[in-house]
Amino acid sequence: MAAQSSLDLSTPLNRLNALPTAINWRNDVWSPTTVYYKNDIVISPITSGSYINISPSTTTRGGGDPSTNVSAWFVFGSGAAGVQEIQGSEYITVGPTSTPEITNNGVCDIAIGNNLNNLGTQNDPILEDLGITSVLANPGISITGNTVTNTGVIYINGGPEIVVTGNSDITLSHTGVISLTQAATPGLTVGAGSSPLITNTGLLSVTASTGITNSSTAQTPNLLNAGVIDISGNGSILISDFPNIKLSTTHPSVSLIGTLVNAVMTPSPTVSSAFTPIPGRIPITQIPGSVWATSIATQLPYSTGTFIIHVSLGTVTTASSAQPGNFNNTKITIFDSIHNVSYPVPDAFNDFNRFLSSSRFSQVGTNVVRFPLLRIVIDLETLWASGFRQMTDILLTVGAGTGSTNSLSLTAQTTNVFAMYNPAVIYA
Repeated sequence: MAAQSSLDLSTPLNRLNALPTAINWRNDVWSPTTVYYKNDIVISPITSGSYINISPSTTTRGGGDPSTNVSAWFVFGSGAAGVQEIQGSEYITVGPTSTPEITNNGVCDIAIGNNLNNLGTQNDPILEDLGITSVLANPGISITGNTVTNTGVIYINGGPEIVVTGNSDITLSHTGVISLTQAATPGLTVGAGSSPLITNTGLLSVTASTGITNSSTAQTPNLLNAGVIDISGNGSILISDFPNIKLSTTHPSVSLIGTLVNAVMTPSPTVSSAFTPIPGRIPITQIPGSVWATSIATQLPYSTGTFIIHVSLGTVTTASSAQPGNFNNTKITIFDSIHNVSYPVPDAFNDFNRFLSSSRFSQVGTNVVRFPLLRIVIDLETLWASGFRQMTDILLTVGAGTGSTNSLSLTAQTTNVFAMYNPAVIYA
């Protein structure tokens, strides 16, 4: 018979193989990073109880606390058979579950005051109210449930000649005027009662203005007319309806159309070739109610005749070649952007050819010309027939010769624009 060899228990696996039913007391708290073998016993950090490893596999690591991982751990002995969990309530607070601390947040003690009776115990009180059981509302006091609200005066603040004294028992005193006596003053009336109305029906003050002088005081004025007391006309001025004087002139009427402030043209410069003239627009705002504005909108007071518009603007025109005709046929007219109508340009009057044959322009280099825009001639009947009703822009169109491209720039400036009326049609 051969001799039995000694058991090899040098490693956990050797011990498990040699003694498969023997338990191994680890004597430490379970850790998720430690490798455990079957039959190892550890302590749960949650319940502080002992648990034995029953995992089907040889080793176990992680997998949750032994108190919650029932597939790998089983309660060992009575260490974990006691209280496993403590739960709090509305008035009970439970601290950390490994070493639970129970705190009472409810009634610990109660002191019974006036009008209260405890029908229960000290820690389980049942209070009986022996005091006020109902409250009735009065003027200035409202009751809603258990809430009492003051709806009346809660504060009085004194003012000029009013003194407020006291706290809950307030006294008001009037330190101001308590009576008025009417004096023998013309124009002054004092009413009756505790709040009399004082009315002045006389003169308080007079301030002289232009054409009026006061030789006395503001309360007793002596007014004199220092303005126009007579007017006489002359050969060209007619006067009617004296003293409500009306003046009229025997000369043509002059009407202010509007003012160009730092006049700017769009596009600037405006460019044209021989076959593609592009107009530049200079915005202007008409003065409402002027003779010009009402005549072109309503034909009143004038429906026929001629308006000559004076504009006085400077321009610079540049041609791409030096052909003599490059600066001809440059047009100036007016535009109604509301009705999209431009006044038909009468070539004999509203172009620049008349300037090129006179001394009203200056040649700057070979292809550059400076000349002023002075006037636009308007026939009222032609303007009305075209549908034109309101002047919104002045239009400039630069001319160009064959094979030339010209550009026109406006010199920005501020100027008034006038229209002079003539009952005659100065061209047909």
